[in-house]
Amino acid sequence: MFNQQTQKRYLQHPKAEVVRNLIFSNSSDKTKRRKLQSLLKATDNEELVAATQLSLYKKGYHDAAALLNEITTTSPKRPTRVNKAFHSPLSRSRKLSQEEVSRSRKLSQEEALATYLDGKMSKHSYTAIQVRLKSIGCKVLPSYDALIEAKKKCYPDLIDITEGSAEINLQTLINHTVQRICEVQQEVLLQMKNELSNVRCLFKWGCDGSSGYSSYKQRFSQAIDKREDTAIFIFMVPIQLYSVTNTKKHILWENPTPSSTRYCN
Repeated sequence: MFNQQTQKRYLQHPKAEVVRNLIFSNSSDKTKRRKLQSLLKATDNEELVAATQLSLYKKGYHDAAALLNEITTTSPKRPTRVNKAFHSPLSRSRKLSQEEVSRSRKLSQEEALATYLDGKMSKHSYTAIQVRLKSIGCKVLPSYDALIEAKKKCYPDLIDITEGSAEINLQTLINHTVQRICEVQQEVLLQMKNELSNVRCLFKWGCDGSSGYSSYKQRFSQAIDKREDTAIFIFMVPIQLYSVTNTKKHILWENPTPSSTRYCN
């Protein structure tokens, strides 16, 4: 404890401001209110709020400074609404408990990519959902950059793209498709490793054409006889991955929507 003489000597020290802060922080609530009386009498509310907001912002408490500005410069009823929202049961339930957070599992890149494609999301919608879930302590979605990395893994090698066509080696496409299916069905393959002596993959293929594209007066670097307003596509769809053991067929993977374009290559 400081007596009056010791306290006076400390307050005359070059670091008197630090000492004052130390003495104020160690004071009781009643003593703090008494020391603030002179400040309250000499300064109006707007100056106190502005000074507090500036001090919070300089010390890195940006959210606290923004909240203080929100409840003091907007509607007079805003402080009451913020207080009710903060203490409401719904607000308390928005934060997940530590047990719930520990039980939540983060989706893999492939699972998140499947969700992204099934929902026909845009980059903005996916990022908004991810940020919202993260704000309540549920970090289940990987970043959008992780989705881009997962999407790159879906592309096979040896893709040849020119001004008039896009081609890929058939065997490379088949190998890549089977490899990706095996990666997805890794747990199933491990459970049925004794039945993997003769593994086969069933595909179907077809072609389709489309027309009516916009035609532009753009010169190609090479003289080729191509039309810009029409296109023909040849695609391949995996139907089933299975193994045959002693004339018995074991299905390892099956396309749930064989007539859909979801698994088209």
